[in-house]
Amino acid sequence: MTDTLAISLRPKRWQDLIGQEAHVVELKKRFINGNIPHFYIFSGPVGSGKTTFGRMLAIMLQKDPTRFSDMSEMDHEKYNYDIKEINAANKTSIDDVRQLIEDLHYLPLYGKSKIVIMDEAHQLSKSAQDALLKDTEDIKKHVFIIFCTSALTKLSEALRSRACIMVMRPLTTETTRSLLSRAAKVRGFQKDMEPLVTGLEELSVTSPRWVLQAAEKFFCGVNAEDSILLSDSGPIEIFQLCRTVASGNWKECVPYISKLTKADVTKVQAAILGYLTKMMFNSNGDRLLNICKAIDYMSRCPMDTHCSLPAFVASIGVACEYLKVKKVVSKTTATKTM
Repeated sequence: MTDTLAISLRPKRWQDLIGQEAHVVELKKRFINGNIPHFYIFSGPVGSGKTTFGRMLAIMLQKDPTRFSDMSEMDHEKYNYDIKEINAANKTSIDDVRQLIEDLHYLPLYGKSKIVIMDEAHQLSKSAQDALLKDTEDIKKHVFIIFCTSALTKLSEALRSRACIMVMRPLTTETTRSLLSRAAKVRGFQKDMEPLVTGLEELSVTSPRWVLQAAEKFFCGVNAEDSILLSDSGPIEIFQLCRTVASGNWKECVPYISKLTKADVTKVQAAILGYLTKMMFNSNGDRLLNICKAIDYMSRCPMDTHCSLPAFVASIGVACEYLKVKKVVSKTTATKTM
């Protein structure tokens, strides 16, 4: 059975991390100089590589950080050390955190360090975050804590001030091509990939996971547009939806929106925001102001809660109100109607 591209191309060495070279250089300098943080926050959108980066860092911390080893057997080696992965969505309460803190006080069972990788860290309750303040400031020498989050601002300012924060960089057109080239080599695909590259750029798809998911479909003969935004519910006519939202025509948006599922929200939101951003660069005056308002409102839509789909649909409705074309009534016509 063949693994998906997202699994088979999961980085195992620092040089495999496409687009995150600046973070690797920063970590390398920190560690060589002996300035090794014990609390990290990796932030970025879904599929940007936060957890993978965290796992690679955890293995390196268990070895000799000053050598910055390449971890060629990362997936296998992580089971040889005291590395615990926690999904904060399932461990949000203060009692869960208190249990975690108590466990961190003990020395590691395997390896030289005890490391906790907390995914979806923004799901921690306020009281749970407050409970971590002391242990992230006066952290024990054998303990390393790694937070991964897609909503950095939902973590308290006090916690953020204690951490080494790294925001995952979006793929550029160049790094997208590099990732797709690796994927094509794995799948033996030799045809032109420019239609897919162009579509990904136009829809502002910049997360490695979404790029590789689109590549899986494209390599199987699906056209570029449907490869990028084909959901379990069927093809979403995303380009048309973007154009319709931009025109402010809510009624015409409804047929496209009715096909959305919760799994589509993140990708479709990124597509619409990318489309509006390109419009913004070519606008001015009231039109520019309204586009900015629509982008600002849609960007605030929560993507990590049970109500993400209805909230996203509502944000499209508000955006349409900002963007709808106002009919200009001439003074002559206005006078006649009085």
